[in-house]
Amino acid sequence: MPNPLLPSLLFPPAALIAVLFGAPVADAPPTKLLAPLSGGAEVPGPGDADGAGTATLTLDAAKGEVCYEIGLTNVDDPTQAHVHQGAATVTGGPVLPLSGDVAGSPAGCVKADAKVIGQITATPADYYVNIHSKAHPAGAVRGQLRAVDPKSKPDPAS
Repeated sequence: MPNPLLPSLLFPPAALIAVLFGAPVADAPPTKLLAPLSGGAEVPGPGDADGAGTATLTLDAAKGEVCYEIGLTNVDDPTQAHVHQGAATVTGGPVLPLSGDVAGSPAGCVKADAKVIGQITATPADYYVNIHSKAHPAGAVRGQLRAVDPKSKPDPAS
């Protein structure tokens, strides 16, 4: 017998609301996703061995917009940032460019199709953020997207 609670554990809240009540994804509230980035996660690799970082995305289908904040450490000369479609062990094509210039700690917003936003929101683990660099043009650091628990509080020690 299927577990009726399982979908609530797998889908971010906004996607779950849209699925359960038949609401268009564009009517769902913005969804926040996080991707911890590392060179070791690059597929097929190798990525930047000591490269790391975090990408935070806020997806808003109603506005047709994805806002992002990227923090990188030990990634020399980053060149591009994208959201790609693909599970953790799969190399996939880019579906959403995040920035033309990723030097420093890039942040901004890009326009995106509501359908793409809905797909990413519904199954974030099927998408990853990839940061490319001059030394690693195929990808320096990568991280699978996951939903951010809105009830979690930042660790005061970090």
